[in-house]
Amino acid sequence: MYDPLSADDAPFCMAMNRANCLAYDDSVSPGDNPEALGMPLWVMLDCCLLPTGMFGFEAPRDAIPPEYADLLDPTGALGWIGVSEYVAARALEEASFVGVSLFSLASGCGLGARTKAFGLQAMAARRMTGVTQYDNDALATHLVFGPLEIVTPLVRVHSRPDRSFVYRVELPEPRKMKEIIRGRASEKRLKSQFSVDVRDPAAIRHLATLCQKQRHAIVDVTRDNEGIASVGVRRIDGR
Repeated sequence: MYDPLSADDAPFCMAMNRANCLAYDDSVSPGDNPEALGMPLWVMLDCCLLPTGMFGFEAPRDAIPPEYADLLDPTGALGWIGVSEYVAARALEEASFVGVSLFSLASGCGLGARTKAFGLQAMAARRMTGVTQYDNDALATHLVFGPLEIVTPLVRVHSRPDRSFVYRVELPEPRKMKEIIRGRASEKRLKSQFSVDVRDPAAIRHLATLCQKQRHAIVDVTRDNEGIASVGVRRIDGR
């Protein structure tokens, strides 16, 4: 555990902030363009570290490529550097949380899902609401926890309004969450009924129209060489 109010732990927290910015904006400083998502330091402290916590995994400095280790910790003082992080803020509904931030600088080991599960399990969350983008690589990570019921198909009050949506998911039981944390969970996804090309704004707008009439959930993603190409969608019984 690291204490953001301790001078001794400040270098680790500063490196975590740089890692957050690097993951979101390809820069170790918060971006100044309208779509930048990297956290300013005051946001990290006021909205994440003090009211809740940042949960993740760290790695020995010598296990990180030197050019990245030097970017994250230019002081060279840290023996361990944070390489993933998840933040969930408590919602008014009991045992419900809102996802604030998720990143992983490692690939090929499911670290994003493991980090998210770690944070949610630590907070004893049973359900969560999140915001992500239809073309976000993290979409596959979110689907590890179950179908993503679309709450709002297009979110205007966002830095990336034309491709962001709000979703809700009921979380797996604690035993399954622990398996995800350890990287041992098997995935079982619902079969989609139709797909939406996330590169086509008209297709996303059509999905938004459908969501006004009936509940829908994203249940799968399809990737091409450029990233996520389409999402698999399934109607949910009800409204």
